[in-house]
Amino acid sequence: YDELWAPTGSRARPWASVAFKALVNAKESVLSAFVGLRDKVSSAVNEISESLDSPWIASLGLSLVMLALTTAVLLAIDIFFEVEHLSFAYLLPVFLIAIKFGKMHAAVASATSCLIAAFYFYTPKFSIFIDDPMHTAELASFCAIALMISKYVGERSSEVIAH
Repeated sequence: YDELWAPTGSRARPWASVAFKALVNAKESVLSAFVGLRDKVSSAVNEISESLDSPWIASLGLSLVMLALTTAVLLAIDIFFEVEHLSFAYLLPVFLIAIKFGKMHAAVASATSCLIAAFYFYTPKFSIFIDDPMHTAELASFCAIALMISKYVGERSSEVIAH
């Protein structure tokens, strides 16, 4: 054992040069595998970032920001005042989104505003489940109205833009 690691003589160790070459080859193959993996990941990230760099995604983000601002205002109103039926205030941003961005963005905004309203403004708060059947009917009618607004106003705005 000692002879392998600390040879006393100056005789050549043929196995050492073979082992060294094998390690060098293994190192080169691992490096080339990592370079190939890095290139694949880099190209995949570039494809994803190019697909996210679209006006559709940007306008969807702006639509969600409008809903977030509306939610902040409505939460402030809900904290300081006892106002019923606050969820119907979400019809205004849905209407504006339908005019500006079309029916698909407005439909997403309608569904999102329904979930936000259920989460923040109906009992039990901070849950999407609603205890009172009257509140459930109110939220369902709000969702139906918001979806109709998104469909019809979005179609009309598309027609106006096309002409």
